[in-house]
Amino acid sequence: MQALMTLVKFQEAASKLYRIFSDKAFNKKQYWMSLSIEKNLSVRWIRAQYIKPTSGLSGLSEGRLDITLLENSLNFILTQVAAWEKKELSFAQALMISAKIESVLLENKFFQAHGSDSYDLKYFLNALARAYLDHYKRIKDTLEREH
Repeated sequence: MQALMTLVKFQEAASKLYRIFSDKAFNKKQYWMSLSIEKNLSVRWIRAQYIKPTSGLSGLSEGRLDITLLENSLNFILTQVAAWEKKELSFAQALMISAKIESVLLENKFFQAHGSDSYDLKYFLNALARAYLDHYKRIKDTLEREH
């Protein structure tokens, strides 16, 4: 399914951006590495759920997930990766970019389950929403403490 593969690319790109932030350190290398590692674990989990033959995700219809939102968000991350690989940025800038990345799918209700969704799909979407919300809250809390 194209949307799930794009979601995987989104997660991988976010992980790469967080590794770039880690390399730039800001004396917060572990902070960024933990976010990067969690994104990579999420990628593995998404792939495992999608290929599991008993999963309700294998029958996920193409139009169920907003591919345009995913593609636009992925392009934003890829632009950030290209920009920040070459120049310096502050810890606050990195936090603001990260907050935007973590919140865009939440704000657009990408993970909202529908009544007709299978139990597996609802579980999958809720688990992803919790992970994104956790990252968003950690980033926002850090941003508030840093200002």
